[in-house]
Amino acid sequence: MKPIIEKIAAYFARHRRLQNVLVVVGCLCLMTLVGRVFFLHDLDISIIIMLYLLTVLFISRFTTGYLSGIVASVLAVFLFNYFFTEPYFSLAAYDSKYPLIFLIMLAVSLLTSATTVRIRRSAEERIRLARLQEKTQQDFEAERLRSTILRSLSHDLRTPLTSISGAASLLAEDSREMTDDERRRLLSDIYAESIWLNRFVENMLSMTRIDDHLLKLQTTSELVEELVGEAVNLARRRIAGLHVEVAIPDEPVLVDVDSSLIEEVLLNLIENAAVHTPLGERIEVRVRLEGGSAVFSVRDYGPGIRPDEFGRLFERYFVGTEPRYDSRRGQGIGLSICRTIVQAHGGGITAENHPEGGAVFEFSLPGRKEGA
Repeated sequence: MKPIIEKIAAYFARHRRLQNVLVVVGCLCLMTLVGRVFFLHDLDISIIIMLYLLTVLFISRFTTGYLSGIVASVLAVFLFNYFFTEPYFSLAAYDSKYPLIFLIMLAVSLLTSATTVRIRRSAEERIRLARLQEKTQQDFEAERLRSTILRSLSHDLRTPLTSISGAASLLAEDSREMTDDERRRLLSDIYAESIWLNRFVENMLSMTRIDDHLLKLQTTSELVEELVGEAVNLARRRIAGLHVEVAIPDEPVLVDVDSSLIEEVLLNLIENAAVHTPLGERIEVRVRLEGGSAVFSVRDYGPGIRPDEFGRLFERYFVGTEPRYDSRRGQGIGLSICRTIVQAHGGGITAENHPEGGAVFEFSLPGRKEGA
């Protein structure tokens, strides 16, 4: 039944004139039937006149253009004359006051119709202007976002590219005069900066997929231990001297996730903790079961999160003002990516300061014990 109704509605939406005709005819016929019932019960004739005026008002509201209201006004006068004035069921009018009543009724109907159409068109124009303003605001925000991206790119790419080019230049020109340790240090710097650049590009591509609604989950059952281990190992390869402590439940815990995306979330959080943690301090990665969910937490031992930054942490391109210990400011999209990925898995992500110092980022995923 519902598909049939939808097809009928779609048909009338395409044939607006037919819709207007049906509204006019249907409303006037219904009003005439109601008026006859009132008339047969000896209600005052002025009530029937007011009902016809109300019908014209209704028709003008729910049809397009002035024509429907004008036609409804004229027909209302003829129907009132035909069914409710002597001689009944005739267009003749014996009483001399009837022509005046008809003229007044027609004038009021036309005025009501015109006013209603004007009000409706004014409302539609306001809606159109509001939508135009909204679109203009969206275009402005999109342009501002593009400007932010360009500033972010120019700022974040300049430092690693300069470092890579400088180290490569030294190796090309003065490598013979360098010790093996100096060469290894320069090569290590080039490698570290190239890894960071690769991560930067991955984050930018992830944000593009998210903006284009192309983020599709390919979920499989994964062991929490393997997800955490892969992310930590990758972080250790990318960040020299990284000290990570891991604590997970003794019993195997499974989560249905897109493993590559969740590993990216963990990696982003570990790298974020690393840049806020002084060299030599540890980072803690823990997993616990809580109410049927697997809760992942990453804690650093840095200065913590400023109170005025809590509401903006997961905004795109927000970069905090606390000291960073990797001499480089990030592009500010990692945490935004984390939130989007976790929410796509049906989980949530939070951030808070630890009572004993540092910041703790937690996200939860629906989980289960192996074999459950």
